[in-house]
Amino acid sequence: MQKKNKYIYRSKLSEAKFREIVRYFSLDIEANKAAVLASLNRNTLNRYYNLVRRCVTQYCEYKGCHLGFVEKAVSGENHQVGDEGCYSVESGSMVFGVCLIAGWIYTEIIHETDLPEDRNMLVSRNGVECYLRDCPNPRIKEYRALVDFDSGRYVRTSHSGEDKGRAVDVKSCDLFWGYAKSRLLKFNGISKSTLYFHIKECEFRYNHRGEDLYKLLLKIIRENPIN
Repeated sequence: MQKKNKYIYRSKLSEAKFREIVRYFSLDIEANKAAVLASLNRNTLNRYYNLVRRCVTQYCEYKGCHLGFVEKAVSGENHQVGDEGCYSVESGSMVFGVCLIAGWIYTEIIHETDLPEDRNMLVSRNGVECYLRDCPNPRIKEYRALVDFDSGRYVRTSHSGEDKGRAVDVKSCDLFWGYAKSRLLKFNGISKSTLYFHIKECEFRYNHRGEDLYKLLLKIIRENPIN
């Protein structure tokens, strides 16, 4: 018997309707407007938007592993593994690291155990550079910028003309954060439990800017259907 929807299991939603939702998501149409266009309840549309967002997060995590930045998605006391294998922040650290790997922007939550005892050192460039230099976690040394959502600060490392590679990394991180910040502001506040997924969505959109996101999303979800 042929499945009703090859993109999502155990759903009453037709394949055509799901593709319509994905198209609105790819066009970055707000959930309330997409709900009207798709003739769906706002809560239903939000649920499917969040499911697509989780798929995007999985894809970005996999890409980070594939590029050799992380061996696997790390889970800790501040992360809850969901049905889709992603994690969200429920409490604790709201500090993200941003780096550039082989031309790909990658973001990651910094665990509480890796943060300095004095969080105030993260508000200045000199403090961030000292933290990145002295932190024993080798991945953190690769960060080119930190974003602290508790304080609302974005702090990047400095760069000199002698290190052109680092200058390119830092500029790319600056451009990404400018893009991400403008996207996040339109939500007028994001729950701590879903912030990670929104950041990963920004990462996905930025890394694939200029591509057909609709076709790419359908391909990603078709290869890993939503449970």
